[in-house]
Amino acid sequence: MDNSLNDYVGILEKNLAQNIREDDYSFLDFLHEQRIWKQEEYWKVEFALAKIASSQIYSEAFPPEIVCVVWKIFSFIMASFSWHFDSEDTFRIKNLSDEEIRELRERVINVFEGFMCRNFPNQDIFEVENPLLQNQPKNRS
Repeated sequence: MDNSLNDYVGILEKNLAQNIREDDYSFLDFLHEQRIWKQEEYWKVEFALAKIASSQIYSEAFPPEIVCVVWKIFSFIMASFSWHFDSEDTFRIKNLSDEEIRELRERVINVFEGFMCRNFPNQDIFEVENPLLQNQPKNRS
């Protein structure tokens, strides 16, 4: 992957509804339309967050467009988890057990909270490391 900050922001922006192309499904598109958690697509989102977190912009004020896209991704993931567990909702994530969803919920909270609080988590806190982030420098925050 290209090391450009714009490329990492582009990975995140690809998940917004207005940016979805019919031939190129994003992580959120799979989750929303097909009700499938595509782990390899989620890894890309987490990878982009980690790369933005290691960039110069991370030590400055986040541009509103980055905050907006990160918030939209986080809120849709969390809403999907909520819908899955709501007995009055028909939405179910088809390819995950309830326990897997609970584990992912913890990971997503740690990743997105760490990103927004400028304390991105090291991969070694997770049971499964993101393969796109293996051999990356540890966060010193």
